[in-house]
Amino acid sequence: MATVAHLGLHVRDKGLLFSALARPSASMFGDDAYETLELKAAALFSSLAQNYPPFDGNTRLSWMLTLAFLRLNGFRVVMTSDEAFELVLAVAQGQLSLEQTAAALARVLVPAAD
Repeated sequence: MATVAHLGLHVRDKGLLFSALARPSASMFGDDAYETLELKAAALFSSLAQNYPPFDGNTRLSWMLTLAFLRLNGFRVVMTSDEAFELVLAVAQGQLSLEQTAAALARVLVPAAD
């Protein structure tokens, strides 16, 4: 958490943050709880955006961490800033189900060129 403090982020609930970060790797009875990369990314995104672990910047942080998660898994997102803003707002306000969020992400994912 020292890194978080160093960056100037104030965490309201460390448990919520750690829970959100662990959610994509959750399993039940030995099987992944979220079977696809899109569902894993949506789980991370919605947990961070809706549970407000930091005091400020939860929507920005949720989007940046989701992009980083996708990038680490070999994908990047191609969409306009306005489209990204609308998606982040819809997820943060709980207007999209997990499946709808995953579908929205799937439509804009392309393999990273690294």
